[in-house]
Amino acid sequence: MTGGGRGIGRSIALALAREGASVAISARTEPELEAVAAEIRGLGRQALPVRADAMSFDDLRACAETISQRLGPVNILVNNAGGGVRIENSEGLSAAALDDRRFVADLELNLVSAYRASSAVLAPMVERRHGRIINIGSGFAKRSGGGPAYSAAKHGLIGLTRSLAAHVAEKGVTINCLCPGWTNTKLVDLRADGGDSEDLGRRGARANRGR
Repeated sequence: MTGGGRGIGRSIALALAREGASVAISARTEPELEAVAAEIRGLGRQALPVRADAMSFDDLRACAETISQRLGPVNILVNNAGGGVRIENSEGLSAAALDDRRFVADLELNLVSAYRASSAVLAPMVERRHGRIINIGSGFAKRSGGGPAYSAAKHGLIGLTRSLAAHVAEKGVTINCLCPGWTNTKLVDLRADGGDSEDLGRRGARANRGR
């Protein structure tokens, strides 16, 4: 699972563990990964935290290889990495140039990362004629409201899901996209904030997130 260190990714990882799965989680932040791995082990299941950058083909291929060696074949992939990208080395950039760079980076994280991770595991799934890929989209995949890059990426994720699913439909692999709405995570803490749905929508749009 990409983006498995917190929020929706953490919850899905724990749910899979409760159903009896051995779970590998990847993200860039090791302390968060280790914390989730400890929770999974506390449920009596195997956990494998792997630090990997979802923006890197090499990282995700290496991650998939590590999982195969340590836990066995990847039977279920959850593409959960997403959000907004902080642009490094932005000193001297105009506001327009910074927006351009951020747009491309956000597309990479929210759309291209799902293709990268899928490509790292799809061929072995097809060879075994068994596999499940679940892409985590957003309510903004069906309507406007998020930032331009985020909304475009999540709309694109539905198209990617449909296209890949059609290519492997007769090869034992299914690919689906879930589009959650507002979810109680650190990003939007419903209990602590106490905001109504309109307020949550305004803050979500400012944060350039859709979940």
